Amino acid sequence: GNGEVGGVFALSTNQSNFMQIVDSDRFNNAQYLDIEGIRVAAIEGGENGKLHIYDIGEDDTDSEPQINLGSIEPVDGKNTVKIKNGIAYVALGERGMEAFDIYNISDTPVYSLPKPSVPENGVSSDYITNAVSADNNFVYLANGAGGLYVAEIPENQADGLTILGTMNFNSSANYVQAS
Repeated sequence: GNGEVGGVFALSTNQSNFMQIVDSDRFNNAQYLDIEGIRVAAIEGGENGKLHIYDIGEDDTDSEPQINLGSIEPVDGKNTVKIKNGIAYVALGERGMEAFDIYNISDTPVYSLPKPSVPENGVSSDYITNAVSADNNFVYLANGAGGLYVAEIPENQADGLTILGTMNFNSSANYVQAS
């Protein structure tokens, strides 16, 4: 091949070919994916980051839409994605969090929140958005040394996200999951 070893793989759950790869989209720096309904969003990290969008059951990954995310730093970051109500919330490390409509594909985010501010004597690379999750009305951000942030999703997209509060753990918040 072309040196690309990772990517997104669909495995069969049928007994006849159980756990065999039935479809794939190969690219480097595959980091995380999430599914809502039949829609899948997968992060390709690195200098030219992308959010790959798929529908489960579609077998032509070459024609699937992509959202350009730009450079994602650090390259070996955690960078998760959470889809809620058709919006993919993406943790972008140094660039904080950006959210994209996965049905009306655009490189322009519908929401964004910057990485946490770095306190005096703080190390900038410790204050980054490592992970994101969402539930009914809230977005949760694991912001490294900045701790956990909770933001409210507005009823009207034009209003933007509102940070409701933060919690510092005197350590690094690396992952968050809301249910």
